[in-house]
Amino acid sequence: MSNILSTVRILIVDDHESMRLIISTLLRAFGFTKLGEAHDGDEALRVAPIFEPDLVITDLSMPRRNGIDLTQTLRADVEGRFQSVPIIMVTGHASETVIRTAIAAGVNEFLAKPITGRSLAERIRRLAA
Repeated sequence: MSNILSTVRILIVDDHESMRLIISTLLRAFGFTKLGEAHDGDEALRVAPIFEPDLVITDLSMPRRNGIDLTQTLRADVEGRFQSVPIIMVTGHASETVIRTAIAAGVNEFLAKPITGRSLAERIRRLAA
């Protein structure tokens, strides 16, 4: 199974370097090796066409372009490259309104902070099923 995991490209988008490090460390422990990073939604939009992610893990609250705006822009991609890429949103503000807005934008899964390896693995398993 680790051979399959090593081919999956995951883009981690978070304005906090420490959070990107936590997520990437967990993903590497699971066997994922192709990890890209962006510090906000704007950078993610510049990186995504080059990196071609199979999965995006994004924070909700970021400066300039937040996770919902990023998701909407990816889903609206006229070339169709990112319309079906699974998106996991990480947030410490999981109110019902935020969740509804994010789902409407195209988010597939939510992950509440503080995250654990188990909770991250569960969201990835759900998306793979």
